[in-house]
Amino acid sequence: EDGAYYKSFEQPSGTIYAISGTAGVKTYLVKDTSQTDKQFPRAEKMLAVDHPMFSAVEIKDGVLYFTAYTVTDDGEANPIDRIAIRKDLSQGDVAPDYHEAEEAAEEESCASTAKTIIDKFFKILNILLNIFRVLFIGV
Repeated sequence: EDGAYYKSFEQPSGTIYAISGTAGVKTYLVKDTSQTDKQFPRAEKMLAVDHPMFSAVEIKDGVLYFTAYTVTDDGEANPIDRIAIRKDLSQGDVAPDYHEAEEAAEEESCASTAKTIIDKFFKILNILLNIFRVLFIGV
């Protein structure tokens, strides 16, 4: 993309994690890879980073572009890793079961709204009943 090389994934199955070290201590030393593999099996890349980091994500034409950067001493952003993930958009732009989850959430929301309306209706009815008692019965 734009002359930059990206490690590419075409229709990947499962989850791809991209961790750019942007939380906690801002410098990291590469440890023994066997220790890292216990936490992050099959890591594609590990780097010793001694400068601040940040990440950028762009989605364009069905491709997600992820770039991790370090910031040099003079304030320049230096790309240190790039990945691209392409998904087939012919099946829509969401996972097949997403719409089912969306519909279930919508049904739950409607049920919650209906319950709220019924609760408010009974509160109003109770207030009117109390007003009626005070005005006409004197209780």
